[in-house]
Amino acid sequence: AHDNLDLAEACLDAGEVDDALAALNNFLLPNPRVGHWTGDPNRRNIALRLRAAILARRPGEDALRAALDDLDALDEPLLPDDHLLRSVVCERLGDIDGALTAVERGVTAIDATHGG
Repeated sequence: AHDNLDLAEACLDAGEVDDALAALNNFLLPNPRVGHWTGDPNRRNIALRLRAAILARRPGEDALRAALDDLDALDEPLLPDDHLLRSVVCERLGDIDGALTAVERGVTAIDATHGG
């Protein structure tokens, strides 16, 4: 059975970024019966990472702040790429200190991943 995350990935493969973003937004909607998102947390993290990556490339501060919100919503541990994306978004927002902090955390995450 395919879901909106599968649809988003197919849309991205086809270059349909707006449709992918809409599918990710639908995938990440809270379950109306319980008021929060339910489902596989790994697939939720995949969707959040994809949506953050799309939003990080959009013009405007609102999209960049939404990308940071998605990165903040990820389950720990964060991947080195999560920190790298945060550094790019912070830099685009003019937050150089935040960008540097994210790079430092990314290096730490790489070291932890590779036993450094």
